[in-house]
Amino acid sequence: MPVRPQCRVTIIAALLAVAGSALSSGALAQDSVSSGNGLPGDAVGQFTIGAGTEQINNYVVDLTGITSSWGSAYRLGPVAKSSNASGTFFNHLIGAQALSSVFTTGAYLRTSYAAWHAAGQGVNFLQNTSPADDGSGRYGFINTTGLTGAQFGLAFMEFGGGPNGNFGDGDDEQGLVSAVINFDPLAPQRLFVSRINAAVNKPSTAAGNTATASIGLGGVDATGTVHALVDGYGLASGGAVSDKRLIRIAAASRNGASLNQISSSGGSDATAGVYRTVFQSQITQIVPTIIPAAIAGRPVMVSGDFSGAFLSEQTANSVTSSTGHLPAGGTPRGSTSFSRGVFSRLAAGASDAGTSAVLSRASGQTRTRGVSAWGLTTTGTITSALRAELPTAAGQITDPTDGFDPATAAGFSTMALQELTNYASQASFRGGSGPVAMTVLPATAGGDLLMAATAQGTGMASSSAASMDNYLAVARVSAATGGVIWTVAAHSGSTSIGTGKVLLGDFGADGIPGTADAGEGDGLVDRGGSSFIGRIARYGEVVSGATTGPSISSPAMDALGNLYFLATVSLKRPGGPLLTTALIRANFVAQNSGYELELLSAVGDVITGANSTLNYQIQFMGTADSDSIDSGAIWSSSIVQDVLPGTNAADVGYASPQSLGALIVRCKVVYDRNSDGQYRDPTVAGNSGSPDQGYNVAMVVMPGPAPAPGDPADFNGDGEVNPDDLADYIGAFFAQPPDPRADFNGDGTIDPDDLADYIGAFFS
Repeated sequence: MPVRPQCRVTIIAALLAVAGSALSSGALAQDSVSSGNGLPGDAVGQFTIGAGTEQINNYVVDLTGITSSWGSAYRLGPVAKSSNASGTFFNHLIGAQALSSVFTTGAYLRTSYAAWHAAGQGVNFLQNTSPADDGSGRYGFINTTGLTGAQFGLAFMEFGGGPNGNFGDGDDEQGLVSAVINFDPLAPQRLFVSRINAAVNKPSTAAGNTATASIGLGGVDATGTVHALVDGYGLASGGAVSDKRLIRIAAASRNGASLNQISSSGGSDATAGVYRTVFQSQITQIVPTIIPAAIAGRPVMVSGDFSGAFLSEQTANSVTSSTGHLPAGGTPRGSTSFSRGVFSRLAAGASDAGTSAVLSRASGQTRTRGVSAWGLTTTGTITSALRAELPTAAGQITDPTDGFDPATAAGFSTMALQELTNYASQASFRGGSGPVAMTVLPATAGGDLLMAATAQGTGMASSSAASMDNYLAVARVSAATGGVIWTVAAHSGSTSIGTGKVLLGDFGADGIPGTADAGEGDGLVDRGGSSFIGRIARYGEVVSGATTGPSISSPAMDALGNLYFLATVSLKRPGGPLLTTALIRANFVAQNSGYELELLSAVGDVITGANSTLNYQIQFMGTADSDSIDSGAIWSSSIVQDVLPGTNAADVGYASPQSLGALIVRCKVVYDRNSDGQYRDPTVAGNSGSPDQGYNVAMVVMPGPAPAPGDPADFNGDGEVNPDDLADYIGAFFAQPPDPRADFNGDGTIDPDDLADYIGAFFS
C-alpha cells in the first residue's frame, strides 16, 4: 500500500521507536532406480523399439524442496536420465542441454503418465516394477485427459563410446533427447514429463562404424521442437552426413515405434514434419538457437557460421544470410543467444520478437573483447544493432560489492589483453548455446539492456587451453542514452589463492553452518567480517593437478537480471574448507548494477527423491573439460525467462526466487540403493559390488512456494505477519550494503520509499 509523501518522515521517525522492541522479540531423472541392485540400472534404451519401446516415456517427477544459503525456497528434481550405455556404465554422458525460453499454456501432451512412490518402480519394463496406486490417487497411472496447464520444453545431447567403450573412433553413440513438461500452475512441484528420443546417429548398439552423424544441440521451444547442428566429423560410415546441416526435429510428433536415425538422407522417422533440414552448407556451421513458436508463430532457426554471417529463417525452411548484426564490422565468435526481452533502442514495433547477441571482435582485433547485440523480428529479421566492448583502463569495470578490478588484479594481464570466452574447442560445434546471457530490465529500472559473459584475465580464448582466472562481465546499456556501464558480477580473484568473490548466507558471524553462533538462522543474510560462507575458487584448487579452466561457466539470466552459473568454490565447514563445484545465483542489485552471491546447491549435497523415496548424492557438476568450457555446463539457453504462470512479475523482487521460471543443470547423481548412508557408484574403481546406482541426469530447478498472496508484509514468508517480519525487514533495509530483498516496491532502488511502503503494509 503506497504511503503519501507527506507521511513518510512521520512514519520513519515512528519506526525507530518500534524497531527496538521488535528486534528484541524473537528451509528427478525420472527419479527412480531399478528393482535390482547395481548395474545395469533402469536408464531406458535409445535403440529400443518394438515390444517395450523406449522411444517415448511418460511419467511424473515430483520436485524436492531445498533451501538456499539465503534461506530462500527452491525445488529441484532429476527430470530426465540419459539413455542406457553399452558396456560397464549406467547411462550416457550428457553434453549440451537447454530449456525453452518461455512457458506456454495448453492441453497436457499425453493422456496418461506413470507416477510412483517406491524404490524399484519406474518406466523401464525390463528393469522396473510397474507403478502402483497407493489409494491416494497420486500414484499409479494418472489420467490427464482434458487437463490443461503450463508447459515448457527440455533437450539435451547425449553421447557414449559405443560398444567398444572408446571415444573418437568413428563409432561413438550420440543422440538428442527432448521432453515436453506440463504442470498445474497451482501445483508446480509436480511435473508431467514426456521424455522423447528425438534422434540417434546409429541404428543399434552394434559395432562396425555405423554412426552417421555428429550432433550439436542448439535450442528447444515449449513444444519440444529441437534445433541442432549435424555433420560427419570423425565418422567413417558411408551414410554419414558429409556437409554441415542445421536441422529441426518436431519431437512431440515422433513415432514411438521407430528410431529417428540422422544420416545423409535425413531422419529415418517417416512421420510427416518430424525432421527438416533447414540449411546445409560446406561452410563450417555453429550450433543454432530458436525463436520459439510461442513468440514467432512457428519455430524460427537463428544461427551463425565461420564466415561471420548471421543466418535466420525469414521464410519457413530457408535461411537468409546477413552481417547486419555486426555494427562495427569485425567477426563473431561462438554461438548466438536469444532472449525474449525487447530493447527499445533496437525495437522495430509490433513485429519485435526479442534480442540476440554474440561475442565479437572488432576489425583488426586479435582478442574477443566485445558483445554485439541486435533486435529480431518474428521472422528473424535484424532491426538494428549495437556493440559493447570491454574497457581498457582501471576503474572502468569493477565489482561494486567488493571493489575487485580485473585491470589491477595481481597476476592478470593488462585489460587490453583480457577477453570474453567460453566459445572455443568443441563448444561452437557441439554446444551449448550461447555464451552471452541477457535480459531487458523492467521499466521501473529504466528498461535497460543487460548482457553478461565470462571473461578471462589471463591467456587467450582462441588458444586450445582456457584460463582458470575468470570473472563474469556485465554490460548495462542505457535505454535512455545508449551509454554502457560495465560491472563484475563474480570472479575467481587474483592468481593468489583465497581471493575469489565471497558467497553469502544466513550461517551467522563465522559463516559456518551448524555452529549456532550469533545470527545463524535468523532469516537475514549475514554481511561483513567473517560471515561469508565461502568463496569462488580457482579451478586448480578444486581439481588437483589442473592447469586450465574455466573456473566459472557461462551464465544464464532471468528476467530481472539475476545470474545463474556453475563455479568451483571453497565452502566453510566445521571440519575445514570443502573444495567443490557449486550452482550459484548472483542476485542483481539494480541501484548500483552490482551482484551478491547465493549458494543454491553443490556437489556433495544429499537430496531425498520424492518418487524413488531414496536419498541421492550429487557427485558431479562441471565447468571445464580437458581444455575448455564443458559443453554440459550452464549456458544462456539453460533457463526459462518467464516467471511461473500465475505469478505477477511486477510483484517479484530482484532477490526473490520467484524471478526464476526454471533452470536446467547437468549432474551426476548416485542413489543410496540399500540406504546405508554410502553413495558408492559400482562403475568407479574400488566400488565393485556396490548396490548403489549412478546416473547422468538433467536436473531442473524451480522456485519454491511464494509467500502467501495478500500478505506482502509477511517478509520472512512463514505465513504470519508479526513483529519478526518487521524486525527482519528493518535488518535487511539497514544492512550495509542493503539486502536486495529490501526493495519492497520493486523499483530497483532501495530508499526511504521502500521503508515507508513496508511499514504501511505492516500496520495496515
